[in-house]
Amino acid sequence: AGFETAEFYAPLLGRRAERTQQLLASLEEGGRVLPVGGGRYVHRDYAQAVKRRALDILTEFHKQQPLKGGMRREELRSRLLPRAELAQVDALIDIFIAQKAIKEVKGLVSVQSFKVELSEELEKLTAGLQKLYREAAFAPPATDEVLEKYKKVRQIDQVLTAMIGDGALVRLDAQIYMDAQCVEKAREVCREAIGKNGQMTLAEFRDLLGTSRK
Repeated sequence: AGFETAEFYAPLLGRRAERTQQLLASLEEGGRVLPVGGGRYVHRDYAQAVKRRALDILTEFHKQQPLKGGMRREELRSRLLPRAELAQVDALIDIFIAQKAIKEVKGLVSVQSFKVELSEELEKLTAGLQKLYREAAFAPPATDEVLEKYKKVRQIDQVLTAMIGDGALVRLDAQIYMDAQCVEKAREVCREAIGKNGQMTLAEFRDLLGTSRK
């Protein structure tokens, strides 16, 4: 099985490419083949096998990373069909999403029924981290400082990742995470200043935010 075009199948069937294309269109209408872009098709049985593999990969990922909203599409793509063209694997993933076998939220792909569930202890930790970053505003602590502070919490990395995935925190770089509301406020300050003055230096932006942090 593979991703092939009418031109590939025509000599195998002893038909012209135009007639083969018509045949493929008829098979597509009947649900026996699926289009994956670029005039290429896959058989539904092959697509089903790939879907089962995708579900197996994601199910195992959820077991290993229960606090993460899902796997990044590029990781799933590379693990699912590493030798296939990116566009064609993406097309299959999109088909599986349309079939509601899997879902994609904020760039993370998961099994359709998957939902991050926090224990009471982790909910309190999440609330504490949210308070920490929100109060720090435009001068958030370095990630290493947070990890050191909560070093006794085994799942601290996963909690931070989950907060980024949920949109509570924004990752500016490996060492700087910021409360999402503060990031939006900074954007508003920047837009207003540039709208008023036409331009703004980095130093002026820092002054408006009341911080010297990079």
